[in-house]
Amino acid sequence: MVHRYILFAFFLVLSVSVAAFTGLPSLMAGIAMPETGDDTPSAIKFSHKLHIKDAGMDCATCHPAAATSKFVGDKLGSAHDQCNACHGDQLTNDCAFCHSNPENIVPRAEVERTVMFSHEQHLSMKDVECATCHKGLDEVTVSSAKNLPDMATC
Repeated sequence: MVHRYILFAFFLVLSVSVAAFTGLPSLMAGIAMPETGDDTPSAIKFSHKLHIKDAGMDCATCHPAAATSKFVGDKLGSAHDQCNACHGDQLTNDCAFCHSNPENIVPRAEVERTVMFSHEQHLSMKDVECATCHKGLDEVTVSSAKNLPDMATC
């Protein structure tokens, strides 16, 4: 009788484990981006290519919080503070310098993130830098879901 309970418990644990781990890769790979049609996630005029490749800027200039970010939900996008360092006059005098529609400035869409991730942990590893995971940003004007790491990158 006890043998039957042990066998039942074993198969129960096995079933739960299989169910949990077969869904894990899709869960880890899933960062849901807002549906935009044209793959443009914001109404901000910004070129990663211009800033990274052409101007030679480091990612940390615009994303200083990434080095200490422990959670994928941390807001790491640039704000006026980072942009102001180089574009103070334009930010003060011309909203259209950054905003595609300065008469209707809306906040960035919140992105549902379903993975557990620490930028701090990864950036402290030897030979890991932003471009290791965020491939191709130095070649695009507007970043999109295409520039986010997928499970194969991990």
